[in-house]
Amino acid sequence: EGGKEGRRKGGGKKGGKKKEEGKEEGGWREGKQKKEEEGERRGRREKGEKEGGTEQRNGKEEENRGMLFPADSSFPLQPGASKKEPVSSLEQVLKETSREMVARSAATLITHPFHVITLRCMVQFIGRETKYSGTLSAFTTIYREEGILGFFAGLIPRLLGDILSLWLCNMLAYLINTYALENGVSTMTEMKSYSQAVTGFFASMLTYPFVLVSNLMAVNNCGLAGGLLPYAPTYSSWLDCWSQLHREGNMSRGNSLFFRKVPAGKRYVWDERRFR
Repeated sequence: EGGKEGRRKGGGKKGGKKKEEGKEEGGWREGKQKKEEEGERRGRREKGEKEGGTEQRNGKEEENRGMLFPADSSFPLQPGASKKEPVSSLEQVLKETSREMVARSAATLITHPFHVITLRCMVQFIGRETKYSGTLSAFTTIYREEGILGFFAGLIPRLLGDILSLWLCNMLAYLINTYALENGVSTMTEMKSYSQAVTGFFASMLTYPFVLVSNLMAVNNCGLAGGLLPYAPTYSSWLDCWSQLHREGNMSRGNSLFFRKVPAGKRYVWDERRFR
């Protein structure tokens, strides 16, 4: 009986050990499974972050590409592209031209007194005069004889000419670059820069009468021989100057680089006494 009880006790100890070992093995398996699940979750999270970063990078690249190569109406519309791209481009041109117009008008207003002095200093060579011997003396003379308005003689036609030239140049360049030039050409950027130069030259030719009237009014009846008869008639206003030049057909005189126009009503230059 004592032996049986000993075996029972020994068997109970062994069963307890087996139970403990089973529990430990089950806990190890559960821990391993939890670690595997955590590793899978971490991997999914990292993968999602990588995909999100890639999408963000792709979005930035598309943004930069859009800034470098703005949408043009001549490009074929993509499935996701908006049909309002040409309108937005036109709006941008209008805004930029308006800002440039304000800046150029302000610059013209500030620098026009120096423009008047420059013209009068050149015109006084006709009569071999020395009325304007320097910048300070020219300012003093003009202010004493004509007042503050003397510094702005011929300002209105000059402003109108600058504004019209700017709008013509920018709008013609926009129309040519948008509808005339093909974007498939490899030298498209160079062609567009050339178109800007060509339209600027064309706009300056169209607005040359304003420049001519402005220069004539800057020296009109200023006390110099070049601004009085017989070298130049006296004008009451810039509109009077415009109408008289228009009647004579001299709206583009001095515009040519290589040819000079004979004054209206004269067959030869030496028939006009003022040129002798």
